[in-house]
Amino acid sequence: MENKHIKKCFYVLISLISMTVYTQSEDQTITVSRGQHKLVINPFKGARLLSYQHGNKELLIQPEVHPEFYGSTLWPSPQSVWNWPPPKALDILPYRTQKKSSEYIFTSEKDSTIGLVFEKKIKLDKKGMVLITYKVHNKGKAPIKTALWEVTRVRGGLTFFPVDMEKPQTDSLSNLKSVKVKNDILWYRFDRDQVDNKAQKLFANGKEGWLAHIENGMCFIKIFDDVKKNEIPPQQGEIELYVNDKATYIEIENHSSYVLLSPEDSYSYQIQWYYLPVPAHLDSHSTDPEFMKWIKSIVTKMKDK
Repeated sequence: MENKHIKKCFYVLISLISMTVYTQSEDQTITVSRGQHKLVINPFKGARLLSYQHGNKELLIQPEVHPEFYGSTLWPSPQSVWNWPPPKALDILPYRTQKKSSEYIFTSEKDSTIGLVFEKKIKLDKKGMVLITYKVHNKGKAPIKTALWEVTRVRGGLTFFPVDMEKPQTDSLSNLKSVKVKNDILWYRFDRDQVDNKAQKLFANGKEGWLAHIENGMCFIKIFDDVKKNEIPPQQGEIELYVNDKATYIEIENHSSYVLLSPEDSYSYQIQWYYLPVPAHLDSHSTDPEFMKWIKSIVTKMKDK
């Protein structure tokens, strides 16, 4: 009994030193906390990322805002393969859960229509960054061309990313207002009055593999594998922005390369998220060079991980 007590105290001490807290609530959501950052995942709702917080600031749209379109999810791309709605086994049905060290691995059931299985490896690191590896497996009987499509729902603010000035083939479908390009950066400033009860969409070719979103004094940065123009899924953009007709949320979307998978083949797509306060002395505006210098310094640090 004494040895067991000593071992128990040792494990508690190690947990306190690492400052990482893992909990599973009665509603089956999984919460991982690191310092001021907290990440919540629901394996029973498509292993959807439900919440990403810094202190009391929340990044992701909650179910109270929209009962269906909330949090961050993963779809197969292009949409023309499945039209609408997204395949339920991949988007919203339960995933199996494994925990390996500080990483969670979530695996979907096979989608019956296109034969794909999704896997999500998710970790909150010691700095509060979310490290994600998405993997798609072809469990069908025939080869399939596909890509991965991350859809992250947030409140409207200022969204921007480096843009390739050669417009995608889907540019004619873009109808998002309040967009401008300056110094090879595309800027979208959310304006509720410009939505006017009509959903809006932007298709773009990114550069450098990052995008950022500013809202309520907080900055959200995504790092992802950059996609060559000839590898963008058909009828999509590498980066897409969507505003719903009620202007209650926007979707920040990024696509992986479009690849051919033979039966039993798989393909991985790596993502990093970081949510942090904007320094008070910076003006989060496209004309402020110090602000962009700060953004690019964070991007560089994330890529160097």
